[in-house]
Amino acid sequence: MKNLAKLHRHHGSYLLEVVFSGGFSALISYELLRVYTPFNAQNDSFTQQAPLVTNKAYVRVSNIEHVESGLILTFDDGHKSNIYSNDYLFDLCQNQDTLWFTYLSRAKLAQQSRQPILNLVQID
Repeated sequence: MKNLAKLHRHHGSYLLEVVFSGGFSALISYELLRVYTPFNAQNDSFTQQAPLVTNKAYVRVSNIEHVESGLILTFDDGHKSNIYSNDYLFDLCQNQDTLWFTYLSRAKLAQQSRQPILNLVQID
């Protein structure tokens, strides 16, 4: 099991710095964390059956809750994640290049965008 040693949010660059015991560290984008949020409490592996989450290019992590078995992240789009186990988070960090390419490919195939949807309201 991988143990988290440190987390640091870099809001200006939309990155989370993750440091594990043993010295492994990585910067991982908030967007990648959001689109690969564990989709149920029992599943902490990457799967093509996971829902495709799009329009999250500028999402931010607004809260990090440390729990015994990992982290629960709340994002500024209102989403509160299931638990990111330490092992799942480690795998996300190690495989982020491949996962990012997979995400972009799935979004393109579904003709979806990374860019946030803007809702414009006319004020009279």
